[in-house]
Amino acid sequence: DLHKAIRRQRQMCIETVTKLFAGNYQEDIDYIEALFSDDAKYTSFGGAIDGTKSTVKFIYETAAIKADDK
Repeated sequence: DLHKAIRRQRQMCIETVTKLFAGNYQEDIDYIEALFSDDAKYTSFGGAIDGTKSTVKFIYETAAIKADDK
C-alpha cells in the first residue's frame, strides 16, 4: 500500500536525521567559532605597509564525510 510505504520512508528519514544529530558536537562548534572569531581575522602575515589594504585567506582541509554502511 502506498500510504504504508510513504510512512515507512518518512520514519527512515526521521531516524537518519536523528542519528546525525545525536552526538555531542560542542567541541566542533567551539572550534569552528574560534576559526571565524575576531581573534582569527588577519589582514597580513608579515605586516602591511601603512595605507595599503591587504587580506589573508585560509584554506582548511578536513577529513571526508563518510556515509554509514547499511
